[in-house]
Amino acid sequence: MLWGAPRYSAAAAAAAAVAAAVAAATAAATAAETETETEKTAAAAAAATLLTTQAAAATPAAKAAAATAAVTAAAAAAGAAAAAAAAAAAGSRLLLPHQPLKRQLLPQQLPQQQQQEQQQQQQQQQEQQQQQQQQQGQVRDTKTAAAAAGSSFAAVLHRMLLSPQRTQQQQQQQQQQQKQQQQQQRQQQQQVLQQFCLLLLQVVSACFQCELLRLRLLSACGSIHPKRQQLIWSMASKKQQQHQQQQHHHQQQQQQQEQQQQQQQQQQQQQQQQQQQQLKQALSSSICVGPAAAISPSQLPANAQSLEDYW
Repeated sequence: MLWGAPRYSAAAAAAAAVAAAVAAATAAATAAETETETEKTAAAAAAATLLTTQAAAATPAAKAAAATAAVTAAAAAAGAAAAAAAAAAAGSRLLLPHQPLKRQLLPQQLPQQQQQEQQQQQQQQQEQQQQQQQQQGQVRDTKTAAAAAGSSFAAVLHRMLLSPQRTQQQQQQQQQQQKQQQQQQRQQQQQVLQQFCLLLLQVVSACFQCELLRLRLLSACGSIHPKRQQLIWSMASKKQQQHQQQQHHHQQQQQQQEQQQQQQQQQQQQQQQQQQQQLKQALSSSICVGPAAAISPSQLPANAQSLEDYW
């Protein structure tokens, strides 16, 4: 057992050396498709050096196995070099992942590369145009937003300037409307009373006329005493005079009311004219922003009580 143990360990080392040689040969063969000639030769030399060092440190049996593996690796490296040389002659050598710019193109592949570069340049130009269009659109959006904000600010400013005048005008208009309504109600009441008084007067006059007719009939018959007849005639004449005076007074009242109405209408017209003049003066003295800057107070219509009514 003691004599067989070194022998068994030597055999295991030889087997491991053979496996390492086979792995190195396989790696060299697989790398032959992507590496250059210098890298392939360097890999083969490194494999041979590894095998020689392992052979120097091993037993005679391991040395023999390592020598065999070195020969096999050298043959594999030579085959890989030959395959690489054939691939280079055929123009099928590929770029390494860490060397993308060292590719040597064939004359047939130059037009393709130019087309690709032109396509890339066109794509870059299109992207630049799209970016410029986006920037122009953003500038337009900002301009429109600024214009909208300016117009809204101008409208708010005009409202702030004209709000006190509007409130005063509205209050004055409401007061005038209330006064007009009260006057209309009073006039309606007066008209109803006047109509009622006229009806009463007509009834009374009809009664007097009937009384006169009766007196005439009695006087014609001569059945009434002369003194009594004189009293009746005097009373009837007085009543007629009173009736005429009342009618005359009623006519005078109507004329006075008509005159008062005309005066009130004139006063209302004068007030409206004064309000329009005040509004024009306020507009001329206030700050005009936006579309109202080009409008002078003289250009406002007569019925425009405010700037918003003109808009």
